[in-house]
Amino acid sequence: MSFPSTAQLQSIFAPIFELIDSSGEDIIVREYIDASNPVVDHEPIKAKPNPIRTQDLVEGSLAKQGDMFLIARAEVFPVARRLDQRDRIYFRGRDWAIINDDANQYSIGGVVYARVLHVRG
Repeated sequence: MSFPSTAQLQSIFAPIFELIDSSGEDIIVREYIDASNPVVDHEPIKAKPNPIRTQDLVEGSLAKQGDMFLIARAEVFPVARRLDQRDRIYFRGRDWAIINDDANQYSIGGVVYARVLHVRG
């Protein structure tokens, strides 16, 4: 079996992108740069919110009730680096802390197609 082509991979991810575009909500990445320029608010992008359900919680994990996963298209994500705990996501009228920024879940062959942000607000 051969590795899928770029076109095949794009068709695999197309339904996910359509879902993000159609039912996603606006988020603003608030990136902490340094003390002289503490916060940069990037242009809004769409992300699909997925609340963490109580029945999905596992003892000892980072996830807590009220946390959320946000799935955003990598090609429009305004920050190339991995976000950390200094950064924030502005979403639904408030800042959410970054618990984890996962660029591996939706990547194939080194190409990142979507970013999954675990946030807490």
